Amino acid sequence: MKSKDYIDNEVLENAVGHFSSRNSQVSFVGGHQNLVYEYRQDEKSFILRLTPSTNRSENLVQSELDWISFLANKGVSVSKPILSKKG
Repeated sequence: MKSKDYIDNEVLENAVGHFSSRNSQVSFVGGHQNLVYEYRQDEKSFILRLTPSTNRSENLVQSELDWISFLANKGVSVSKPILSKKG
């Protein structure tokens, strides 16, 4: 896994490990307020957004996820949040 020095590799591997195998191909996409990575699992691409707690609280991130889920349920074309391995 290569992180382009934006985040510690151990932190990145741990984050990806919550959703995919730790040896997944991960590539840095970009970011300003968030660090955005792409990883592949079962021939599909997924986006992993890492948000420092200094930028947004857990409640604010949860509110964003709830809003995106609401929009998806109303038929809006958005990238739906996915659950980690532990739900």
